[in-house]
Parts: sequence; C-alpha cells; structure tokens
Amino acid sequence: ASSTPAPAPMNNVVEATGDGNESRLQAIKQSLGWLDVAKEKVAGAVDFAVNGKPKEYETTALDSDAQRWIDAWSSGASKEDLAKLPKSKSPSLADIEDAADNSSWMAPSAVGAKPSPTMQTCDEDDQAAMESVLNRGVAACDVDEVDKNLAFAEFGAPSTGKRAAFFDLDGTLCASNVVSQYAVAKLANMPAWLKLFWVPFYACKCLVYLIVDKFSRTAFNNMFFGDFAGVDASGKAKAEMARLVYDEYTSPRVFPAAVEAIAGLRRDGYDVVLVTGSVDFVVEPLAKAIGASHVIANALEEKDEKFTGKLVGPAVADDEKRVRIEAYARGAGYDLSRCAAYGDSYSDLPMLECVGDPRVVSPQNSLRIKAQKEGWPVLEWGAETTGENGGAPVAA
Repeated sequence: ASSTPAPAPMNNVVEATGDGNESRLQAIKQSLGWLDVAKEKVAGAVDFAVNGKPKEYETTALDSDAQRWIDAWSSGASKEDLAKLPKSKSPSLADIEDAADNSSWMAPSAVGAKPSPTMQTCDEDDQAAMESVLNRGVAACDVDEVDKNLAFAEFGAPSTGKRAAFFDLDGTLCASNVVSQYAVAKLANMPAWLKLFWVPFYACKCLVYLIVDKFSRTAFNNMFFGDFAGVDASGKAKAEMARLVYDEYTSPRVFPAAVEAIAGLRRDGYDVVLVTGSVDFVVEPLAKAIGASHVIANALEEKDEKFTGKLVGPAVADDEKRVRIEAYARGAGYDLSRCAAYGDSYSDLPMLECVGDPRVVSPQNSLRIKAQKEGWPVLEWGAETTGENGGAPVAA
C-alpha cells in the first residue's frame, strides 16, 4: 500500500462543505491530496459544490513512472503486474480501491470486477470527486444520458420509442358519417307515421349541412350537434344509442382492409388511436372492437341529464385534430416523427402533416393530388365496402 495519507472520513467532508468556511475548505483540499493532479481536480469539484463555479487550476504533468503505472492499470493489469512496475508517487491499486470503497475504481479486467460507470464519462475524475465530497450514492451519468437531458430541456421530451397510428373514422375506417349515425338513433324508436314527415324534413336539412361542410368542417360540426339539444343524456340512454349505432350502422360498414391494417399495426407495436368528429360515447364500441387504446372525439355538453346541443371545447376537426394529437402525444410519450396517421379528407391534412408517416385512404381529389405531390401512400380501402348488408362486421 502507498504511504500517502488515507482520505478524510466522508462525514467530515460533507460537514465542512456545508459550512462555507475558507479554512475548512483548505483543510478538505489538503486531506484529499493523494496525488497533485488528483488533489487539484478534487479541489475544483469542492469549489464547484461550495461556490457554484469550478476552480481554475493548473495541471502538473505526471512523471514517466506514474504514466506507465496508469497505462498498465487502465489496460487491466493485475495487482502482481502493477507491483512489478517502478515505484513513483502515483497511488497504488490498493489506494485507489480504498478511495472508491473497493468497487468504483477496480481494474477493468480484475476477477469479479465491474467497470465503474463513472469511467464512461468524459470528465470522470471530477464526477468521482463530487460523489465522494457529497457522500451520496449518485449513479454516474454517461454522455448519451446527458445528451438526452439536454434534448428534453431544449426541445421537448426525448423519444420513448412508443408509436401510435392515428385514424380518422368516417370515410377512412368505414363508410359512415356523423349525420347518419344520428339519424339511425333518432329513427329507431320513432313511430312510422312521424317518419313520413321527419325524413323529408331532415333530408333538406342535410343538404344545408353538406354545403356548410364543403367550406368548413368545424362550422358543420358546431351546426350539426345542435340537433342533440334536449336528447336524453343519461348513462343508460347513451349506452343504448352507442350499441344501436354500432350494431345497425357502423360495424357493417367497416372496410375489411382497415381491419387487416390495424391488426398488422398492432402486431408491429403501434397503439391505435381514433381521431374523429363523431361523439365520444357513440364510437366507444368500435374503438373496443378494433383494440384502440385511446379515442379523441367530440364531447357533448350535458345539463340535467339532457344534451344542450353544444360541444365541450372546440370541434375535433381541421387543425383541432392536430392540436389534440400533439397534446395527447406529449402526455402519453409518443414520438410523432415515428407515428402514422390515416385520413380521407382534406380537412384531415393537419393531422396527416404532424406525423412522420402520413397515409391517405380513398381520398377526395384535392387530398389525392396533395398525397401524390408529397409522395404519401394512397390506400384504396373504400372500394371494398358493399353497403349496410355487406362489408366486414367487426368482431366485438
């Protein structure tokens, strides 16, 4: 073992650093002086802990014997081989092991030894000194981890590897629309004589909706959901409406190719997220059937177990789809550059552009032109549906 003095007890070191007294600081520096260079580096770490800034110091070149010893030790030389080297003021392997609690500074090739994670940093001496001074079992942080922390601080959350596939519903997953969903539920318990008057009236109303939708999907949503004003909003009524719409309307219209694509995405580790202008509780049965992990949809305002005809928050359409997706991705830890999105309408463009893998499904002409220009895949799923009594019912 070297004749150099043993390190001061760590409890004394911590007590001294907390005081800020200059004389104690000098005593710490002297007690931690196994080697001139090491002492200076430890002193710099202590100054950093006490004063909040590193100490400026001059380095002293090692003598040739010391350098030879360090080179041999770092290459994994045994204790016996190190003992054969010319003596110098450099610390012996035993001193180093003692200084690091018999573990952190062991020779990499020693039997049973594990390379210290501290040795993986580019500033290993200072980090080891800081851990000793503070007397904490702080895990060493390698350079890659530092880079991740910087990325989080400056540019948002680092990639978690999680991926999601965001799907529009109407026209993308199935041949459906929110107006027909409402009509199916409305007509289910309507007397036959009333249907004779209501159907022609609502058909004319739908023409107005169609014109508005051509100009703004958001404006259409806000206008259309006024039809829900006064409708029963009890849990039982909502569950029955959702079941009826799924069984009688949505399920038979699901595109078979969409079912296959979703199954493949889930096998590849993607989470499936529905992003739709439909009402949240109405699409719940379909979401469960396809294994969706989350639904981003419109929510209706309720008062005294009746719908008011107003939406809770902005309509899920146009750029609001992008806003909702980005907010959800931040909270759930998705890297949107590694996510996919599927849409059929030009109003889905903001949603498609916010992911790294956009795909268009049986698109309208304007979106088809955009997809061809951008080189996005164009999927023709809609041609496979055969209407209400055809298609591929989704197993619940």
